[in-house]
Amino acid sequence: MCMNFDLKLESCLDELEKPPMYVKIKSNKPVGNVRMLEPDHSNLTPCDFIIEYVGEVIDESEYKHRIDNKHNEKDQNFYFLTIDKDRMIDAGPKGNFARFMNHSCQPNCETQKWTVNGDTRVGLFAIDDIPANSELTFNYNLQCVGPDKKPCMCGAPNCSGYIGSKATKLVEDDKKKLRTDLTKSGKKWKNRRGGGLSAWKMGVEECFLCGKSGDLIDCCNKTCPKSYHLECVDLKKPPKERWICPWHCCDVCEKRTSQRCSVCTSAFCPAHSDGNLHLDSNQSLVCNKHSKALPFYPLGFDD
Repeated sequence: MCMNFDLKLESCLDELEKPPMYVKIKSNKPVGNVRMLEPDHSNLTPCDFIIEYVGEVIDESEYKHRIDNKHNEKDQNFYFLTIDKDRMIDAGPKGNFARFMNHSCQPNCETQKWTVNGDTRVGLFAIDDIPANSELTFNYNLQCVGPDKKPCMCGAPNCSGYIGSKATKLVEDDKKKLRTDLTKSGKKWKNRRGGGLSAWKMGVEECFLCGKSGDLIDCCNKTCPKSYHLECVDLKKPPKERWICPWHCCDVCEKRTSQRCSVCTSAFCPAHSDGNLHLDSNQSLVCNKHSKALPFYPLGFDD
């Protein structure tokens, strides 16, 4: 997976007179090529420094070359982390235990940028009280590169279903209760995504655009987890045919998109991405309307 993390600046600690000591960690319970990291012999408290994220520092052109090779080889294990608009870390060939930390939609750690001797470095810090021998996790805030979203299997109650998607605020028990309430009120719970028709949900999730719950329509693109109110996407009634949300059509030419705004449904094909999409201070893609203007270079295609 491509870990293009949402990095936070110094939020826990003031300036340090000397670098903090690493927390003693260990790897165990191998699952495929992923190892789980746990603190050893001591408890962690919020803002405790755990480990630095290290690897080869590469530029944009080398990143594109390596990501193309990964796709050609069908290798889905990526460890790229953006430092700034010109540099990123590839922890694949020269990394430490930090690259094996798993994703969670309800993590107990986060990444932070620090300036050390004039250079930007990235560390992982605790955000909760973490007992000894607990798994260390953080939210990858994955920025998709290529056609497929990565399914999330973190098991958290607020799991979004895909790595990088916004975590839901509604846990499964609440969903079951809502389905029961809808049945009693005479409304049927329907999800017809698999049948090629648009899925019509009633009061279950949040609209991607306005963030409110209510009667929502699902995008039928198999890799897209987003739902919308009809009025938010200028529809008067649920479509009878298979419906694809605006995220998958270029705003300029209506061709399939390669990259999209993380705040709204603005999206662009490779020919129209340059100048219309940018990286914000959190390393998320945003359109001109939501941008504070860092240049972006388009990558890949969506289905």
